[in-house]
Amino acid sequence: MRLISFILSFLFYSIVNGQQMSGTLPDIICYPDDLYSVFGNINIGNLEKINSSDLDYNAVLVGDGLIFTSTRAQASSKHAATAGGGKLNAWKKKLSTLFYARLSDGKLDDPVPLTGEVNDEYHESSASFSYSENLMFFTRSSAKKGKRGKRQLKIYMAERSGEEWVNIREVPFNGDDFSTCHPAISPDGTRLYFSSNRPGGFGGMDIYVSTFRNQAWSAPVNLGPVINSTGNEVFPCISKDEVLYFSSSDQGGFGRLDIFRSKKLHPDSERTWQIKQNLGAPFNSPGDDFGFYINADNSGGLFTSSRNGGKGRDDIYYWQLVDQPIFRASIMPPLLDSDLDIRY
Repeated sequence: MRLISFILSFLFYSIVNGQQMSGTLPDIICYPDDLYSVFGNINIGNLEKINSSDLDYNAVLVGDGLIFTSTRAQASSKHAATAGGGKLNAWKKKLSTLFYARLSDGKLDDPVPLTGEVNDEYHESSASFSYSENLMFFTRSSAKKGKRGKRQLKIYMAERSGEEWVNIREVPFNGDDFSTCHPAISPDGTRLYFSSNRPGGFGGMDIYVSTFRNQAWSAPVNLGPVINSTGNEVFPCISKDEVLYFSSSDQGGFGRLDIFRSKKLHPDSERTWQIKQNLGAPFNSPGDDFGFYINADNSGGLFTSSRNGGKGRDDIYYWQLVDQPIFRASIMPPLLDSDLDIRY
């Protein structure tokens, strides 16, 4: 699995082509029936402006733009200045890096790396933000190797200081012999959902939650066998109305990683999740589909896919309700059955 092997070892507007620059738009992809029971009639499109030929994934809306992860090649000059005037600890090549694309007058600017104490010599990815957007949780590869000589993934926190992210520190439940990654902070800031392959799980990567009580993070709790399987459960996202979205390699889906959702029967119990529901097409494809994000009023969001027809290995896509348009973006044409990669 291309994405999983990479991770484990290591909007809403966009202008991207001459059609939009001249004021005309290509046809929108509409799916009036596929997901009526989940979100209603939706449009879906590829955010070509910020995608590259490499891995681009896990985009979230923050302030007046979006933040996402990319492995695109970069210049080698150290301490290079970004478009925002900040300094980058080290420009990297082929390491996962956190990027920011500003939304201005309905159009996305060219992406630039986040500045401050982030984006150093290690992989960094999968950011999640507090309600105030002044606290960021993100994944970083460990500087220390574990017993098997491998660097694990860990979750870190960073604080906003102007345009920079500083005061980076680890969460207390990381480990040197297993990975802890893909953080998703709850809307009220009291719970952090994440993926981990720590001992005691049900499969490869499981989804856990830690609660912030008395100024400390609790020991992680596994969400149980209704959510987790013998496969991999990764990239959680918790919505404002407390619906958990995540991706799973569990059998019976459309392809490799599929996006699912679930809601708790009892809000105060993390072991009362309902049977997970596959979001179906067009969110899921024969490829990897993950990194789901939904806005506060459930009218649109983002997700990542390795489906055929994209710009790179993994691309960021948008989705929106037809009757509540949020995005204006250049999009790829709809896929035909003949386009599907039978290797999946």
